[in-house]
Amino acid sequence: GGGWGEGVGRGGVGGGREDDIGNRGEDRAGRRGDAGAKVAGDAAGAVTGADAWVLSGTAATGQDIALARGLGVDPQLFLDTIAGGGNDSPYAQVKGQTMIAGEFPPAFSLAGAAKDAGLIVDALREAGDDPSLMQAVHRLMLTAAAAGHADEDMAAVVYAFR
Repeated sequence: GGGWGEGVGRGGVGGGREDDIGNRGEDRAGRRGDAGAKVAGDAAGAVTGADAWVLSGTAATGQDIALARGLGVDPQLFLDTIAGGGNDSPYAQVKGQTMIAGEFPPAFSLAGAAKDAGLIVDALREAGDDPSLMQAVHRLMLTAAAAGHADEDMAAVVYAFR
């Protein structure tokens, strides 16, 4: 018990019905008991895990866009190369396009993402896991935020690689 995806639905994050999380811990009278607290804790762990994936993926996409530019290659070629393959994700495509366009209307601010990355570092330490990857993501997000991009979308992490 206690794993990220446990209690969230058969397919992990987003894999179950939305009401699965809320209903599992209630008895027939609607009272939440220990099982409800466990499910709520598992759901929070699943969300933390999903957030870690999103933040890491955004930073990795930023690094790839910056690398392509640094090598004098059209960064769109990176997105075209992964499109439709096993390494593709709609999220990488959307954030990558945002990075290429250089326009960052905030869906989720870089400042908020940096804060969450710091909280995930703490959660990893609490779990006894190595936080090295998320520490790097956190540092990159803080760097880009300090460069004047804190209120822009978290895709502005691409500026940390310049």
